[in-house]
Amino acid sequence: MKTSDLNKKMNSAIMFCVKIVLVLSITLASCGLLNFLLVPTLDSSVVGISMIDANRQEDNIDIMMMGTSRTYRGVDAPYLSEELNKNVFDIVSNSATYVSIYHLLVELCKNNTPEKVFLEVSSVNFKRDTGTEDEYIYHLLTGENKEEYKNAISLDYSDLGIFEFVNYLKNFANGKFAQNVSYKVNSLPLGSTDYYDNCEYRGKGFSYANATCEGKEMVLPNSYLTNGDAWEEEHLNEKALEYFYKIIDYCNANNIELVLYSLPYPKIIIEKYYDDFTQFDISFHSYIEKYDDLVYLDFTKVKSQFMDLSTDYFYNANHCNGTGADVLSPIISEIMKEIESNTYQYNNWFYDAYEQLFV
Repeated sequence: MKTSDLNKKMNSAIMFCVKIVLVLSITLASCGLLNFLLVPTLDSSVVGISMIDANRQEDNIDIMMMGTSRTYRGVDAPYLSEELNKNVFDIVSNSATYVSIYHLLVELCKNNTPEKVFLEVSSVNFKRDTGTEDEYIYHLLTGENKEEYKNAISLDYSDLGIFEFVNYLKNFANGKFAQNVSYKVNSLPLGSTDYYDNCEYRGKGFSYANATCEGKEMVLPNSYLTNGDAWEEEHLNEKALEYFYKIIDYCNANNIELVLYSLPYPKIIIEKYYDDFTQFDISFHSYIEKYDDLVYLDFTKVKSQFMDLSTDYFYNANHCNGTGADVLSPIISEIMKEIESNTYQYNNWFYDAYEQLFV
């Protein structure tokens, strides 16, 4: 065979391989692009679909679990609804504030008469009065921009993915509420994945995360250390405290039983940020000392025989994964039954001090 013929065949083979690589690359990029465009991201999917879901409940919402992303990760409302024979719903936003929770509670009570409201407690809630999605979730719930609410919260919801999410519903769920909607936690580069990518909306505001902490550095991100979980008394936002009290007063005035609850962290995080947890615990109890009858479920101090706060139950430093929700939700169910029957006692479920977690 002549050298020129051999070169031609080699060049032809090389070009064929190049074409194959190009086709595969284009296919991968196209799949990544479709994934990016068609699968909603966290902010628009969890908050948007849960608010639409809440607004379309045909049955009265009997128990409202009102809180942040830690609630929609850790509290399995569909499970609780079945166990308690009540309509339990997570009223959630990943950046909920007591200002936005108060307005959402008032709005939802126009069409619902809840028996109980469970209100999430964390240092984050007492440090800020403006979240990244407050006006956005109000708009999704009501379809309007209430002037009173706009004065309380000055945010532009239109930049937060509302059109992406609404189009997703229209195109893939025919405008109807759909369970088991998969979504990304963050917008990802084309064709890429990471450990956040296994999430499903399971209904009633609950979002199931399959990811774990495995291989991830267990530290609270800087945003939490500067604006969130880290705590000193000087961090208190007076407006946040004002609206915390407004929620309590609204529930009392409307014959709604209010229960306060915190959600767990991995034990290694509580140990690492021990002073912050302890200082906030002292501050918070000073805020509620004027109320004699408030029930507070402190799952950061849950006894180890019920949940050992292993990293197996979390997908990052401050959110339960699906396994964690599977363990935590039956505990919440049993405590709810005890509250209903007036047999609940704090010391049966929780330690008095953080140091008991490490004995």
